[in-house]
Amino acid sequence: YYTEDGNINAFHDGLVKVFAKEGSEVNVIKIQRMNDKSTHFDSNMASVSGDGKVNWITVEIGSNINVTNYNSDLNGDHSSADIYSAYLVDGDRRQDLYYTTNHFGKSSLSNMVIEGVLKDNARKVFKGNIDFKKGSSKSKGAQAEEVLLLDPTVKTDTLPMLLCHEEDVDGEHAASVGKIDEDQLFYLMSRGFNEDEAKKLVIEARFRPIFDKIPAEDLKKFLSEELRRRLVKWAL
Repeated sequence: YYTEDGNINAFHDGLVKVFAKEGSEVNVIKIQRMNDKSTHFDSNMASVSGDGKVNWITVEIGSNINVTNYNSDLNGDHSSADIYSAYLVDGDRRQDLYYTTNHFGKSSLSNMVIEGVLKDNARKVFKGNIDFKKGSSKSKGAQAEEVLLLDPTVKTDTLPMLLCHEEDVDGEHAASVGKIDEDQLFYLMSRGFNEDEAKKLVIEARFRPIFDKIPAEDLKKFLSEELRRRLVKWAL
């Protein structure tokens, strides 16, 4: 959990390495909520052996400049790595996300699920790579990013890439960028919510499946409250 609530120009440059041994399962949860003057660089690397699994859960809702990298090497047969990522970029913040999964072992599995919201003058770049190396037959990899744009002044770039050096593999990627669905708003408003409340519910629903993967109830409550606080000005 990275936070800096003081009025200082904080700088963080971190590195986490995970070695998931045979048959193990490792869960890594990272929450970044540094102040508006902070710079945050964070690199995360995993090496996964046969039948091992790594679950990355990351929530990015802070810092002025945020650059985050996740790299997973699926070295063993039947190894797997999942990334569940949620981000809110507002104000004049800049965010770069780089996610890479390298499939080396046979029948290895990977999945990237990214949910994002941009508002004000925010800028964001996401680069997602799935690389099926020689020897990774029967493997499957998928990535999907959904981005909600709350203001016309935001800018988002999504750059997915699938690389294949092996036959008999299954790779897929999807990206969705757009505004709040008017049909969803109409449905919620027909159930008694005003427009601002309906918008907040739609946004919270985007993040809820990822928030629910965090086992600490106090952190989930904090994230929900922080999300609502950051959306108040926009909804007015």
